Amino acid sequence: VPFGLTDDRSATGIAAACDSYLTATGKGTCPNNTAWDPAAVALLNAKLADGSFLIPSADANAQSQLANKQPDVSLVGTSRFRGDQAAADLDYDATAADRVSAKYFYQHMPTVSPYATSSVGGFPESEDTGAQVFALGNAISLGPHINWEQRLGFSRQKVYSNFSQAFPASQMGITMPVGDSFPGLQLVDFAQNNSNSLTSKVGPYSAFVDSGYFENRVSPSTNAIFSFGKHTISVGFNYNYNQLNIRNEDEGHAELEFKTFPSFLSGRVYYGSVLNGNSNRYYRSHDIGSYATDKWQILPNVSITAGVRYDFDGPFSEKNGDLFNFDPSLYSATDSAV
Repeated sequence: VPFGLTDDRSATGIAAACDSYLTATGKGTCPNNTAWDPAAVALLNAKLADGSFLIPSADANAQSQLANKQPDVSLVGTSRFRGDQAAADLDYDATAADRVSAKYFYQHMPTVSPYATSSVGGFPESEDTGAQVFALGNAISLGPHINWEQRLGFSRQKVYSNFSQAFPASQMGITMPVGDSFPGLQLVDFAQNNSNSLTSKVGPYSAFVDSGYFENRVSPSTNAIFSFGKHTISVGFNYNYNQLNIRNEDEGHAELEFKTFPSFLSGRVYYGSVLNGNSNRYYRSHDIGSYATDKWQILPNVSITAGVRYDFDGPFSEKNGDLFNFDPSLYSATDSAV
């Protein structure tokens, strides 16, 4: 922030902050207070629940800190992390030749970070991460020469992040085209406009806002081993069914970029974008594989193994047909001279 930005957020205090910006930059002019954008003034005066300013005041030694390419604001926050894990195993001998086994693993690790993509407070990120794995197996001995195994595996993992917001956009005088979510603001050259410049972010300035993925996989397989004299033959088959669900609840989220403190005061946006439309996707795929091998024990110390394997890794499909978003019927063009 400008080294002259203090807790005085009156017109006089803001003007002093802009003058300090010019001092650090060595050039430029400050807009008259009649040309200040009301949303910019509201953002500078906005306070968080703990009474601190959304855009904090500069440190006492801010001017020298900026000259040394150091941030001139110190904010302290606490990230919270919790990890829960559980595991279970079961082995059961149904008969002397038939064994059943089951295994299960659970993991859940939620985290909360006060400064994930925002340089200031008020927009903590909550990330929900977890996984589950289950395996069921059955091994049967069908006599002295044949062993048969069946296995079923299931796995699920997820990562989903969402942001809290200190206030809606309308409270700051910002009108959003969709919804009322606070936009992510990137403040470039906000403290000074020279080679020592640093960038600040206010709000969730990220393309990955309120989004995540959930992946499921079911994997049955079977293997058989045959022993006949000097030959050990193994054959097997496996199948995977994959689900990848992409969940994006960021419709209406906007990113705005401002360059220089005077431009911010005037409300001149350098760059802006708004996410619009449904971008949830539900991908599916099928994989299969099979193999056969023969181990031939020629001599007690010499063996030859030969085998063949086939795998098919199926392409992704989308449950609702939304793998692509180009509709030729909506496209039209006319020739023109350039």
